[in-house]
Amino acid sequence: MTKQIERKYFAGPRLNLTEISEFLERRKVQQYVKEHQIKIPNLAKPEVYLEGIVDDFVKKGLLDLKERLRQISPNKSEVFDILDDYGSMPRVLIVKKYEDITQLKKQLLRDRFIYMQLKDLPPYLNFVPFSRPICFKKIVGEFYYVIRRVKGKNLDEKLQNGASSKDIEAIEKILEHFADFHATSRYFAGGEYEISEEINGELISDSIGKFNYLENMLERAVVGKNHPQTLESLEGTVNESIGIKLKNWIKRRIKKDLSPKKEYKLSEKYERLGYNDKLLPFLREYKKFIDKKLSILPFEAILHCDAYPTNVLEGGTIIDPKPLKRGNPMLDISHFLISPKFDFINQQGSITTENLLDSYFNHLSEQLNLDSATRKELRETYNPHVAHNSICLIGAMLDQSKKDPKKKKDARYFFNKAVDIMEELKLDNLKNLFIDYVKNSEYAKENGLLMKIGIDFDGVISDSTRLKINMAKKMYNIDLQPEHCSKNNAEEAGLPKEDYEKMVREIYGTDFFLSAEEIPEVKETIERLVERGNEVYIITSRSEKEVKIAEKWLANRGIPYTELVKTNEQSKLPVCKEKGIDVFIDDTYEKLEELTGNRLSLYLFSSPANRNIEIKHQDIKIAKDWKKLSNFL
Repeated sequence: MTKQIERKYFAGPRLNLTEISEFLERRKVQQYVKEHQIKIPNLAKPEVYLEGIVDDFVKKGLLDLKERLRQISPNKSEVFDILDDYGSMPRVLIVKKYEDITQLKKQLLRDRFIYMQLKDLPPYLNFVPFSRPICFKKIVGEFYYVIRRVKGKNLDEKLQNGASSKDIEAIEKILEHFADFHATSRYFAGGEYEISEEINGELISDSIGKFNYLENMLERAVVGKNHPQTLESLEGTVNESIGIKLKNWIKRRIKKDLSPKKEYKLSEKYERLGYNDKLLPFLREYKKFIDKKLSILPFEAILHCDAYPTNVLEGGTIIDPKPLKRGNPMLDISHFLISPKFDFINQQGSITTENLLDSYFNHLSEQLNLDSATRKELRETYNPHVAHNSICLIGAMLDQSKKDPKKKKDARYFFNKAVDIMEELKLDNLKNLFIDYVKNSEYAKENGLLMKIGIDFDGVISDSTRLKINMAKKMYNIDLQPEHCSKNNAEEAGLPKEDYEKMVREIYGTDFFLSAEEIPEVKETIERLVERGNEVYIITSRSEKEVKIAEKWLANRGIPYTELVKTNEQSKLPVCKEKGIDVFIDDTYEKLEELTGNRLSLYLFSSPANRNIEIKHQDIKIAKDWKKLSNFL
């Protein structure tokens, strides 16, 4: 018997129930459920279920219910472990306190809407695709929303150290869950849509509007929360060339944020990149990007809108959907696959992003019988969505870096990811305007989004190995090998340290050095770093005369940099502190050792002379070449 979707869950345009029935029949849901004796929970009286669980807790002395509920902060959650008769996996109740009862009811409706579409899907490893909304209740004078789901880590936590074969299997299954959700919800996505349901004797309704990329980017990357001054600056400068809808959105936000009833606490403040005079040119170009790359809709689906790995449990359960919107399903898939953890998995060789996208599209095509042209058109919108979501995440990661410094690295990752894709899509104007906007963001400067990179000159930028070999033969009739071309190693070839130093001064202090080669890919990498707004400081212990030769060599090669700094002492630490260096690269291990313990990212640039060095400090990483170093940076 085919499951019929009851009309009471969906109001709005007429639904083609025959199509939906045929869709569910293709998946043979009921047959699978019957064969595997899966218990489908009864949602008829969810409040009775909740009260039974709570009563059981109290009877067993597991909690002082009233006190524990009182301690939940507004819009925060408390987790209760439970054991029930639905499967063998440990489960939890998530109890969230809401100040706004209207917001609570709409959240319940949204969660129920998703759950009712997917609750009959075959579970994976005893996990169901979406968490199950239970009810909302007024307890001890406050409103609480209750969800039941399996217990487990979120996927972001699970993938901290890479992915096992079982993790890869789970990730592929999660993508199939998203494909099922998008395929099913496709039937409800056309036109302006409203969902409604009678819950606890009250009719609750909510609209499903179209996803707005410009508002989303402004909300998450530019404005943040509780920053009315940014909104006021926008209101005074945004004109109809950006869009009348955006003007109205800004007015609504100002009215909300400047309400005299609002009393903001510092802890509620979520800062973002903010307003500067480079924002409007960027917004105008971003609107063109949205129209040409993001608004392509081979078909519409209802979107989760917050499908990051933090909102997916390790076994496959998808949690915490945001206000439902209609739009391109690549928004959700790019949310999910955008994490730096997936780049790490790619580097492990476990599976590639392309393989994971295949898992999603193969399942989606199977459910919807997508033709190859539609599938190709939809897939081509994936990278533009990655760029959009990367921009949106920059401000959030910087905000979180105040408590977790590692998040600063994630912010830089997303900044560079966005720029990489703009380059790949040949969106040079958008890329340049975006970089200009970020470079002029006071918030980005204060929180170190753009790096200050210190680089040793000799052996990292310039390669004088050939010159040293020739000069050793000329001055001392000694045949140096590349691995002997350092002060510490020269004696192995019979060249005393004093003579080596004399030879080096002869090379570095004359125009003879101008024929030195550059390290492969150094120019391209430094150009890219500087173009993206990073500051590059070349830090050297050369003499004044030798520095002038180095400047001449750099000018001849066209290698850009912010400043060439001469150290007046052997240690480079004072200069690094003075310039606020974030990253330092040197080919001499001892120089890097002096910098450990100062919150610097340190890289030993590999050369024949240091390949047998034992790395004793975990702060120091080896960079085999500039291509590898570029990936690190």
